[in-house]
Amino acid sequence: MSTRSVKTYNHLDTHPHFGKIGGKSLAMWFESTPQLPPPTRSVVLATSERTGSEWLCQLMGGTKKMGTPSEYFNTVWMQRFIPDYPEDVALQAKVGHRIGCTTNGVFAAKVHPWHFDRFAGQVPFDTIFPFPVFVHLVRQDRLAQAISLYRARYSGSYHADVRAERSVEYQGDVIARTAIELEEAEMRWRMYFMKNQIQPLTLSYEELLINPKLCLRKIAKHAGVSLGWFLNMPKHSLRIQRDAVTEEWRERFRTDFGDLEVLGLKGIN
Repeated sequence: MSTRSVKTYNHLDTHPHFGKIGGKSLAMWFESTPQLPPPTRSVVLATSERTGSEWLCQLMGGTKKMGTPSEYFNTVWMQRFIPDYPEDVALQAKVGHRIGCTTNGVFAAKVHPWHFDRFAGQVPFDTIFPFPVFVHLVRQDRLAQAISLYRARYSGSYHADVRAERSVEYQGDVIARTAIELEEAEMRWRMYFMKNQIQPLTLSYEELLINPKLCLRKIAKHAGVSLGWFLNMPKHSLRIQRDAVTEEWRERFRTDFGDLEVLGLKGIN
């Protein structure tokens, strides 16, 4: 009696950052993923930069039950992996539904406020995200978040496994403006939730570091997804980029800008 091997499909193999898709065409990318029915529900990972969101995308994808979230509406990012990734928002939504779904009909995507600005008014929200639930991922240490984003932008390295393109020097004013930018992004999400009577599940980067499995179970409960008794974590993982430079710059920033006599933005150029 002959036996036939069955090819298994791992969602992380086709994930933009964690998979092995670099340099593939869109058609080749599609060929490596199964054709699934359209999504019946969605998980919107509403966040800002440097919150551990890419790691959470990896963790969610690894469950094979909470979608395969990524930045499907970040054209420049996606074209780093798929050179012919479409620029049209409607087509990006179709790609997300093809790549970002799991077999239980869950579609997940990471959304920054500026991603939202791209598709708002272009494609109806409920067309992109049918029956959505929202996970609001924040970072409690906002100064560390601002320093991390400043360093990533100026070095060109957004992940520890990506070599820096240039060295970065401390610039307190730029870090301060970056912190303001991040506060505005969080304010936009909070206003969005308030205006639309949305009760998101709020998780922090710090919680994710301490107990990622518990965070995944909270998301699953919020999304109405059963993960079962056993939850295996993905083999791959991102390394934390925070280092001694971050702590040094934190203290330097507080020395430069700390002033009990000043409230708000005075003194920031």
